[in-house]
Amino acid sequence: MPFLTIFNTSYGSFMNFIKFLLYFNFLLIAFSANAEEVPPFYTESKTYNSIDNYCFPQGVWSGDLENLTIHYHLIATPEDQNKYGDIFLGVRQKTQPERLWLFGFSMNNTGFTTPPNWIQYDNKQKPMVYAMGQSISAITKINIISKAINLRQFEGDGEILIGYGLRNNEYTTSPIDSFNEMNKNNRFKVIWKFDSKQPMNFGNWTCISYKEVTQQIAL
Repeated sequence: MPFLTIFNTSYGSFMNFIKFLLYFNFLLIAFSANAEEVPPFYTESKTYNSIDNYCFPQGVWSGDLENLTIHYHLIATPEDQNKYGDIFLGVRQKTQPERLWLFGFSMNNTGFTTPPNWIQYDNKQKPMVYAMGQSISAITKINIISKAINLRQFEGDGEILIGYGLRNNEYTTSPIDSFNEMNKNNRFKVIWKFDSKQPMNFGNWTCISYKEVTQQIAL
């Protein structure tokens, strides 16, 4: 059966396409990460005479909607840094905003579901979590689409959402709590729309001040 014949409805086309390509992309990243051994290295630090800045766009997409990659930096507030929480990645259509699809892991009585997947959000179930149960970093890089894909047929309708939610502690709370906390505090936001006319760099420009740089140099 030809690959594109499975996309036979607008709704089915959108979600089947996104689920297949982003899930495939996620597995490629996971397999390559597991297969690649970290070579021996030594650490070298360099201290500079004055403070300098390294600046970068919060999000970047490249190619076009027919050959797309997209990366994003999730930036936490200073008061949320190092707090325990979860990161959520979602996709939805503007024509069907009530249908939210979350990508990642789910947790049941026996642990995480395997492999990760796109699941439609149901407020009666634990939501899928892109990065579960971790200390929230000041800056987290998220490779949303690192293997080029074609999203031209969804131009003007699809949008990507990213956010993080906090938990009171690791043992008595769940992703339900962090997802609700995230929405209550308006941290789950549309960060990119399937629109070829928007700038390649999007979001806020971010600058990191530094005086010392540490490098891991292969032996």
